[in-house]
Amino acid sequence: MGATNFVKGNASIDTQAKNLKRMNLKIDTPLLIAVVILLILGLVMVFSSSMQYSIRNTTTNNPYFFLRRQVVFVVLGLAVAYVAYRVDYRWLRPLAPWILVGTIVLLVAVFFVPLDVSVPKRALFGGSIQPSELAKVAVIIYLSVWISRKKDQLNSLVSGVLPLGIILGLVCGLILAQPDISAMLTVMFLGGLLFFMADGSWRIMVIIILFALVIFGLIYVFSEPLFGTNYVQYRIENYFGSWSDISKTSDHIQHSVSAIIRGGWFGTPLGEGSSKFIGLPVPWTDSIFAVIVEELGFFGGTFVILLYGVILWRGLKIADEAPDMTGKLLAAGLTCWLVFEAILNMGVMVNLFPVAGNALPLISYGGSMMVTSLGAIGLIFNIHRISNEKKIAMERRSLDAPVDLRRGDGGRRVSRSQRFTRTS
Repeated sequence: MGATNFVKGNASIDTQAKNLKRMNLKIDTPLLIAVVILLILGLVMVFSSSMQYSIRNTTTNNPYFFLRRQVVFVVLGLAVAYVAYRVDYRWLRPLAPWILVGTIVLLVAVFFVPLDVSVPKRALFGGSIQPSELAKVAVIIYLSVWISRKKDQLNSLVSGVLPLGIILGLVCGLILAQPDISAMLTVMFLGGLLFFMADGSWRIMVIIILFALVIFGLIYVFSEPLFGTNYVQYRIENYFGSWSDISKTSDHIQHSVSAIIRGGWFGTPLGEGSSKFIGLPVPWTDSIFAVIVEELGFFGGTFVILLYGVILWRGLKIADEAPDMTGKLLAAGLTCWLVFEAILNMGVMVNLFPVAGNALPLISYGGSMMVTSLGAIGLIFNIHRISNEKKIAMERRSLDAPVDLRRGDGGRRVSRSQRFTRTS
């Protein structure tokens, strides 16, 4: 009996040691691989889609102009991701209000940038920083902390729903005034998603959705007096009109769909697509997925979709294993934001959604989106690291605990009468 228990005890210790070794890998490998592949693919496709334009353009006059800038954005993003990974995400709790306030200040600052009246006021510092992109991450961080503190009062009208509406209303109002409808809708979606993930009431969720639909309806009806143009109505009407006749959609989407069809199964191949020369506006940004499918084919486009699927799978897995409510909401919110942006971008390119202007995370050219996306990835890795460190501490306590293997029956003494009864 003692020998058997000794073997079982050793086997248990070996299993725990193996688990400990596995958890010491503080980076989620599938997520890391997916992110690295998307970054490399993004650099290749930015170069492919911008090279000819960069050569012809007298301002750039360099085939590597956009590629070099994108490499800088990636390096900056990786630096932000590393800091986000190393600094314990729980330190964000006292900083969350200041992050939101700083973002609101930047959203207000864009209105003081001297630009043509007809140009949307969305960027600072020569277009290198878009506060609306920062606002998406800031809202996720703030609401993750706020909801985790207010969880018991979340379904209260005064203590929960009203403050949530004020926060989202302020941020969305400033973004709408730029105007940037797609960013505003994204922030509204993220706010509702976090409320739902925190076990918000279904009845309140329905009210929030109906309220959002009313807001969007008002924007649709009054877009011209609000923004000086009826581009919202134009995009929506073109989208619904294209269901019966694809020629009724915008030239942008017609060229995008044509590029995807032209790509076939295996692509044109890489570098030989024609859509980036005619029809697709700035193909290295919002339209880059159409270039990917044209040059890498259906299989290349499917591979990209699968990579975002890996991000969704691993991100939600990390959220599920997070040690606290803040970590769960933060990981889930950031993951869903990245995948939501990707779905919108790719959906627009195949005419599944109206033209929105969302970039393709980790692939499209642009500093704000790249830095915020990689910063979000760093925070997700951070939550995974903290979860593993807690598990490691628990495993070590279990390994260090004294175990008595000399007796059977869990180490309890057995009286002679009990022994006799068992043997008979």
